[in-house]
Amino acid sequence: MYYTYSMKTITPQELLELTKTEEPVILDVRDPDEHETMCIPNSNLIPLSELESRLSELDPNKKTIVYCASGGRSCAACDILEEHGFTDVYNLQNGVLGWMMSGLPTE
Repeated sequence: MYYTYSMKTITPQELLELTKTEEPVILDVRDPDEHETMCIPNSNLIPLSELESRLSELDPNKKTIVYCASGGRSCAACDILEEHGFTDVYNLQNGVLGWMMSGLPTE
């Protein structure tokens, strides 16, 4: 698997500000047990291993913010989304761990 180096990223603080004015899709690509333990509010779970088979659940025209634990799986997910025509895709910098370390709320 290769990763694009032109991938757009968003910081936890930028995502928090974005959610005050927009309703982006916040996509968690971790495993279900990780999501149940802690997740970003209003996020949708589609594990990376299921992403390609569940693309129809997502709107390719909506801004999509992808996260995992620290950024590896979400990079791969961003590549998959972009390969399938999603153009407004962002990788959450440092994943849910970065979100949590920024003191932002989790569920």
